Amino acid sequence: MDHGKWTASPDQSSLLMVQSAGATAHQGGFGLEYEDEDGEESRLDFNFEAIDADIDLDDSMQSSLPNSTNPRMLASLNGGHASSLGGAMTDSGELVGGGTGTAPGMGVPRSQKTIDRWSAGSGKPATMTLKEQEKVIDELKKESFSLKLKIYFLEERLAKISPEHVDQALQENIDMKVKLQTMNSELKQYKRLLLEAQAVIDSLQQQLSQKSNCDLQHGMTAEQEQDYKKAMAERLELRSLLEKLDDQVQALQGKLADKEQELDQMQSNHAMANEYEAQLDELRNQLLEYQKNETRLLEQSKMDEQWEIRCRELERELGASLDIRSELEQELLLVRSEKEENEDELGRQLEQLRDELSKAKIDNADIAHDLEESREQLRHIQEVHANDMNALSERWTLDRQEFAAQTAEIAAENEELRKSNEQLEAQAEDLMAWRNEDAERHDQELEDLVGELQDKVNELEALSQETRELRQSVQPKDDKIAELQELVEQLQYAQRESDAIHDEVIARMKSKMHSGQGSLEANGVSLQDFQLMSEELVLIEEQNRKLQTQLRAEIDHRIAFENGANNDREMYGVNNNRQWQEERHRLQSEYTAQINELQEKYAEASDQIIALMNDLSDRDAQLRDYEEQLDFASKHSKEIEERYDDMELKLSSDLKATTDELMEIRQEFEQIKASRVEKGDLLHSRTNEVDRLNIKTRKLNSTMVTLETEKEQLETALKDRAMTIAMLRSRLSELEFQVTQKQRDEDSSDETSKSDLVERNSLLLTVLQHLESILGGDSRLDGNMLPKPSANFIYFSNHLISRLKSLSKLFVLFEKKGKELEDKSTGQLIQLKKQLDLKLKQLDRFETIVRSAADRQKKWREQLVKKQAENEDLQAKHAQFARTIADLKARQGSSERSQDYEVRCKHAERKLQLEKSRSVDAEERWNARLRELEKRTKDAEERVQRERQGAKEKVAGLLDENKIAQRNLETLQRKNEQLQDLVDNYRRH
Repeated sequence: MDHGKWTASPDQSSLLMVQSAGATAHQGGFGLEYEDEDGEESRLDFNFEAIDADIDLDDSMQSSLPNSTNPRMLASLNGGHASSLGGAMTDSGELVGGGTGTAPGMGVPRSQKTIDRWSAGSGKPATMTLKEQEKVIDELKKESFSLKLKIYFLEERLAKISPEHVDQALQENIDMKVKLQTMNSELKQYKRLLLEAQAVIDSLQQQLSQKSNCDLQHGMTAEQEQDYKKAMAERLELRSLLEKLDDQVQALQGKLADKEQELDQMQSNHAMANEYEAQLDELRNQLLEYQKNETRLLEQSKMDEQWEIRCRELERELGASLDIRSELEQELLLVRSEKEENEDELGRQLEQLRDELSKAKIDNADIAHDLEESREQLRHIQEVHANDMNALSERWTLDRQEFAAQTAEIAAENEELRKSNEQLEAQAEDLMAWRNEDAERHDQELEDLVGELQDKVNELEALSQETRELRQSVQPKDDKIAELQELVEQLQYAQRESDAIHDEVIARMKSKMHSGQGSLEANGVSLQDFQLMSEELVLIEEQNRKLQTQLRAEIDHRIAFENGANNDREMYGVNNNRQWQEERHRLQSEYTAQINELQEKYAEASDQIIALMNDLSDRDAQLRDYEEQLDFASKHSKEIEERYDDMELKLSSDLKATTDELMEIRQEFEQIKASRVEKGDLLHSRTNEVDRLNIKTRKLNSTMVTLETEKEQLETALKDRAMTIAMLRSRLSELEFQVTQKQRDEDSSDETSKSDLVERNSLLLTVLQHLESILGGDSRLDGNMLPKPSANFIYFSNHLISRLKSLSKLFVLFEKKGKELEDKSTGQLIQLKKQLDLKLKQLDRFETIVRSAADRQKKWREQLVKKQAENEDLQAKHAQFARTIADLKARQGSSERSQDYEVRCKHAERKLQLEKSRSVDAEERWNARLRELEKRTKDAEERVQRERQGAKEKVAGLLDENKIAQRNLETLQRKNEQLQDLVDNYRRH
């Protein structure tokens, strides 16, 4: 905002100094305060979002908006946002004042625009502050800027409706991308320059620190050094983040360019495919025509070869030609019916077009009426504005008192917003870290599950290995069992050998007893006893366990036998007895020795058998244990397999869940990528805004230098005036004291007191006259009829206060009317938008109708060309028939047939001529209708162009009126400044 001749009061100058000191305390690494940048960015984002909400722009247009090269749009941008900051800047580039306070959505809600006009306790009017007045003016300028942008985009959209401008749009898109790349390179250069400036600042600070008396080398306190280090660390972090974001933006831009190239290739391929399909259709039609022509040529060749046969078949061919003609007549009837239907459709479309044209005329009349009403309203607004802006002076008196508090509140709100922004960034980083940790945790769980599965598999393999080892351990036990079986077989073999020895002993006893058989027979020993002995010996083989008992029984039997033998010896003689006893002793000794050996072998065998039985029982117990272990292992393996199956099911379900979660995480990651892309776009826009703000800072620095010089001059003048006021006050007090003394002492001092009172009254009267001149005065009161302080000072003071109140009321009325005008203008803009949308829809309908009519015209022309070709074919056939008839006449002498043929040919010629005349008439009628349609479409296009031109002229008129309103606002602002000067003078006096 251009402040013009505004001069700062002492309070305002002190506030500016405090704000500049606070701004330098919060200085960042790049020389700009991020809070102000965020506020300005949010304000610009709000403007563009409002424009996009009103106008449905394409993505390409939205992307080309910040980089538009149209001079008209740049002029509107420079004119619309020349005062969007609303504040000053220090030499270091930081924003000072309420630069970000005008942005909607940045802590100043819309309800705060209108403050309470009267305080509840004191009853005094609460005037508008400087900042609120700047807000009102900025909002008006924003609205004019948004109107300019809407007009520009509407014109651009109207220009881009035709398909001829597609190449131009593509070229503009390419230019925008090139400019974006150049701007990125310029941004890098600016960053490099900022770094160089920072290095220069550091060197200057070191030089200052060397000159200063500070203990530290850099000339700062310890706290300032810590703050400086923190700021530098934050700056480095922000730089790294900016570099990363720039890299991401460049990568995404490369990807976007690749995708656009792929889309262009796909579109070109699609267009080529469509062209190839159209060419194929044309080639197919041509092939069909060629095939028809070939069939006709073949028929003609056959006719040429078989003239004699064709002479006989002329009647049939004539009948076929008549059939063809009847078919042609039917086709012509169909064509006529189609033409009639098309004529009916065209008539309906023409009626619709006429209705739409009438609607457009009515809409144009409504627009003209609305424009006239808007002009009248603007005139009325200007008149009311001229009357109401006089009421702004009173509000300037109380604004300075509220300005300091509001600036402090705004600074606190900015600080809170900065902290909230940092908290949101920290939360976003925490969310990203949490997402990453969650993904890592899910990956770790998957790895753990896979590890558990691998452990289970290893356990199964270990169990299988144990089963193999058990089987291998069972194998040596089987070998031992086989060895035991071999030992049993060896024992059996030993028993067999003992049996063989026993048999040999028995055989010897038998051989020896043969000699004594006679004596035994004589003694009454029978063979049954020997058989019993043999049977008992066999039983020894079968009953090993009962061997001792059997042996004892045998010994008893032997003892009985010896007793009998003794009896026999006593009977048969002493010699035989001796021999017998010797033999018996020998045999007995041998037998006992053999029996002892056998008993020892039997005892050893029994001991071995018992040991083997014990071993077998132990082995059986071990086998049972092993079988139980195998059963337990099989059951355990089955349980493990079941658990493995359950674990597989669980793992599959868990894998599905984890895949779903991974898909969700990937979707969230893609959303985060999209948000990063949006943030990159925001950073790009912010870099553009930083460049624009740098340009503004240079301008504002130059203005600040001039303002500082003016401020110094004003401060000196204010100091002088304050000194004069103090001197005047002291003088006034002295004069009053002297007057009181003189009144008590003498009445001669009345003249001096009266002169002082006259001076005071004259000053008050001049103030009142200025107010009356500002407010327009009262028609009932002349200059001489005004209340005077000399007559009644109380009435004069009340009248002065009432005039000041009326000034505040005028300002309130002006604000209300400004809001009403704003609402009316927004409603009118909405109506104009709706009307423009209707016009655009109507234009689209006109274009579709014209295209459909052109397509139908092409189709009818193609049908006419086909009919003409068929007519030429029929003429050629007719000429051939005439030739054949002439040849037949020359060959044959029969005149009757030739006359019949001539009559038939003449009849056919007449029919052909009638058909030609009918087709020519139909063509002429159809061409006339097409011409009428073309004329009507041309008239409609001309009318549309005229309406566009009228709309452009109306828009130019509205822009001129807007400029006039801005000029009026500037004049009113100057008046407000003059009022402020008057109020300041009044307060000083």
